[in-house]
Amino acid sequence: YRAYLERSGLHAPEIEAEGAGWFNNTVLMGKMSGPVEVSVPYFLADETIRMLERYRDSGQPFLIFLNFWGPHAPYLPSEPYASMYDPADIPPWPNFEDTFEGKPTAHRRYRDAFYGEGNPRRSWEEWSRWVARYYGFMTQIDAQIGRVLAALDDLGLAGLTGVLISTDHGEHAGAHGGVHDKEMLMYQETYHIPFMLRLPEQETVQRIAQPISNLDIAPTLLDIAGITPAHDLDGLSLLPLLHGDPQPERPAEVLCMFNGHHILYQSRMITDGEVKYIFNPTDRDELYDLRADPWELDNQIDNPAFAKTLAA
Repeated sequence: YRAYLERSGLHAPEIEAEGAGWFNNTVLMGKMSGPVEVSVPYFLADETIRMLERYRDSGQPFLIFLNFWGPHAPYLPSEPYASMYDPADIPPWPNFEDTFEGKPTAHRRYRDAFYGEGNPRRSWEEWSRWVARYYGFMTQIDAQIGRVLAALDDLGLAGLTGVLISTDHGEHAGAHGGVHDKEMLMYQETYHIPFMLRLPEQETVQRIAQPISNLDIAPTLLDIAGITPAHDLDGLSLLPLLHGDPQPERPAEVLCMFNGHHILYQSRMITDGEVKYIFNPTDRDELYDLRADPWELDNQIDNPAFAKTLAA
C-alpha cells in the first residue's frame, strides 16, 4: 500500500474520528481524508486489476482472492462517499427499540458493554450518523468491485471467469436496541450474509431461496474449475442449484456455530429460512418465526403453538 501511494504520487490519508465505543474508546466511525484513490479499497482493486492484466498476458488460469476490510467497522469512507447519505433520511431499524424481553441475558449485557456499564444507550439520531457512514463505506467498496468487473470486460476475461462475492459476517449497526458488530448474537443482521455468484457466460439472473452455507464456497469454486476434491468436503457445490438440477443430498436447513470471540459464550443455530432455533447452552434458548417476525423481536421458545416446530 505504501509503495502504491509512492509510485502514484499520493499522500497517505488521515482519519477524522467521529464515533467511538467499548471501554477503551476505540474509534469505530469517521472518514478518511484525501481523494478516494488514496483509500485502501481503491488500492486493493488496483492491485487486483494489475494481477488480472498479468494473468491475461500469460494465458494462465487464476484464482484471485480480493479481501476488503470494510464495510466492517471502523466505518471510514472517503469523500464523496462519506457524505453520500443523509442521516435524516435513514429511519430507525424496526427492532431498534428491542427490549430483549424473554431473550438471553447475554444479549443485553453485550449491548450495554458497548456503551459502558451504567451509561445510557445512544439515540437513533447518533446511530443514524453511524449508519450513513456505513452505507457510504459499502457504496465505496461496491464501486471498487465495479472497477474489477469492468476490467474483466475490458481484458476479455469476463466470459471465462466466475465471480463470487460474499462476506464473513454481517453487522448490526445499531439494530436490536443499539448493538454494534456481531459476537454471540445469532440474529439475521449477522448471519444472513450477502452471496452473489456469476458464472462464465451466464446470461440470466436468478435468486435461490434454498438456504446455503459458506461451507459451500470451496466445493463450488472447485466445481467451476472442473476439479474433483481430493477428499470429502463439508459443503456442496452450488452449480446444480444454479442449473436447476435436483440436489437430494442438500439438507433443507443450515447449521451455524459460534464458539466464542472476545467472550466466553457458545451457541448453535439451525434454520430453514423460515424458522430459526438457537441453542444457548448457558442461557435461554431462542426460536423465531422469520415469516411473521423478520426483525426477530419475539422469542417463541416458550410458546405452546410452536412446540411441534421446536421438537422438529
